[in-house]
Amino acid sequence: MAAFHSGHVLSRASMHLRNRFRVFTPLLSQITCKSIDKSVDMKSILTQSTTIIQDQNDIQEMPVIVRMMDHSVFPFIKNTGKMEPKIFTEDDKTFKADLQKCISIEEVFKKLEVPSDKVTGYSAAVALLQICKLKHCKAESKDLDSFISKAVMNELYHTVSKEISRLSNDIIISLAGCYLNSDTFQTNCVLKINKEIEKRIGDSAFEILELSQLSVAFASFNHAVAIQMVANVWVDIGNRSSEIDHTNIAQLYKVLPSGKQFNYLINLLEKQFAQSFWKLQGNEIVGILAHMIRLQSSGRNLTFIRKWINIHIHNVSQDEFIQIVSAFIHFKYYDEYFIRALERFVQAKADMLDRDLLSLIMEYFCSHKHLSTLVMDKAMKHFVKHGHSYSPLQLYAILKPFGYLNYLPKDSYEFLKKVEQVIREKFYEIDCPDLVEILTSFVFVGRIPVNFARFIFCQSFFGKIKDISNESQRKKTEQFLELLQMGYRYESNVSFPLDYHFPEIRHSQKVFDVPPYSHAVVRKSLNDLVGIGMYRETSLIHNWPSNRNLDFMVWVNNSGEFVYPEKYTNDDNITRLIILVVSPDYCCVNTGHLLGEPATYVRWVKKLNYKVIIIQLDSQYRFINISPERNIYEYLKRELGKYTNF
Repeated sequence: MAAFHSGHVLSRASMHLRNRFRVFTPLLSQITCKSIDKSVDMKSILTQSTTIIQDQNDIQEMPVIVRMMDHSVFPFIKNTGKMEPKIFTEDDKTFKADLQKCISIEEVFKKLEVPSDKVTGYSAAVALLQICKLKHCKAESKDLDSFISKAVMNELYHTVSKEISRLSNDIIISLAGCYLNSDTFQTNCVLKINKEIEKRIGDSAFEILELSQLSVAFASFNHAVAIQMVANVWVDIGNRSSEIDHTNIAQLYKVLPSGKQFNYLINLLEKQFAQSFWKLQGNEIVGILAHMIRLQSSGRNLTFIRKWINIHIHNVSQDEFIQIVSAFIHFKYYDEYFIRALERFVQAKADMLDRDLLSLIMEYFCSHKHLSTLVMDKAMKHFVKHGHSYSPLQLYAILKPFGYLNYLPKDSYEFLKKVEQVIREKFYEIDCPDLVEILTSFVFVGRIPVNFARFIFCQSFFGKIKDISNESQRKKTEQFLELLQMGYRYESNVSFPLDYHFPEIRHSQKVFDVPPYSHAVVRKSLNDLVGIGMYRETSLIHNWPSNRNLDFMVWVNNSGEFVYPEKYTNDDNITRLIILVVSPDYCCVNTGHLLGEPATYVRWVKKLNYKVIIIQLDSQYRFINISPERNIYEYLKRELGKYTNF
């Protein structure tokens, strides 16, 4: 494990806050999968084929719906999406209103006591839907067992089947939902409904939102007919991608099933999202982010969501911002424009900023190693004013970044005073691992929490650490406690009653973990400049409070000559040089300065009267401002030349 705990950025506090405010419980996961047998024998009139689509440089194979010839209709004519259902009369509308007032199935049957020729397909469908609703809500079934009731039901099924092609899309969708949730729906009517749905899918007669309703209706059933129907629905949606816009895209994200067969639709939705994202509302953006996480999306939409935020920042609520920041943390998305938007929002809200939102914003900056002095200063002032009302997790999320990012605002006296007061007040409420990490983080900025030594280094607190059930969490806590203990020993005169026994001593571990190639380049240059065997590599130093190895050690005497380090351990006339190779993992991405923990090691080295030469690497592990290998030689020659003559 690296000396610097870079893997610890996404904390338990972050996960708790993100889960607490996540509105994204997936719709499909909430649906109970019903195993009732609806797989009635039906010969499908739809089949799927594939076509090749090219979008600029992107070539993709996509499924398409093919409607097979229906030999029951001659000549075969395709409707091309122009459905003309029967125009319902005022009597139909009045009859529907009367049926919807019925509070029992018996009342529905009384309303049906009219001549059969007066009951149209529309009225029959509405009656079936009302009966289905009452049966489902009130578990009424005895009214359907009589001979007369069965005869009436059969007549309703027959009328609906006969006029199925004249019913509107919304009635067809409702009938599908009705039969899917019923154990007694007539099989022949089921076949008619399914066939009519397939015809309309094949003819692209459903609107996009109506197709999404069909998907929801069938997605909760696991029989073959329902599975195939869902597949056909989404193929049709994919074939009509030009109809996807701001009026329906949020709903499509909500109901899109997960699975490899639907992955191409995620890419399609992302492309259509880019065409109209600025027209969406805040709750729709939040919902889309939720389902991007559920669908394990690539997160490409985040670029456009960031643009949406810049457009609508004055209308985004704090609750919506909580969801947005949480999603950006989930996708590990780093964007300077998004950071500017966060800074604008924090500056505008100031003291009114929601504590949970501030916690997530601080976690976002921490996770990306980005130092925003504006946000940190505002967080300090917010804590000074509201610190006593912070929860333990909010304390952890907001206080930890100060040390982690190696930044302490100016005029921080009141802040540090408040920190001590609040931690004292909530000492026994804060989880043991979080408490140790908070206190250690202030060691990173040179503020040793001396007043807590006797509470931490005692048998009862050690027992809490040893009782941590999660082994990785316990080891992480022990590593922070080790740094805290070294801070007390090395930068304060505080004595404490007990030492913690650390079972694993990692003498081979370096302060900075960088690729071996980088050390090889430095080693070659030192061999040429200093001489082979005239420097030490990966070693500890005298009185070094850590068991971390340092990269390279070079000693120079008063005459400017290089001498082997071991010969002059106690000689004050020796200039001691430490050369450290630092990767970007240990630096803030925007300022380039060392993060808290590695900066602490450097500070301790300097306290031992060592001179430090730092060689920084960029994100590609190339030497910053030192291109190619020969120039590392020139750089070291220049730095070492301050202490010797070449």
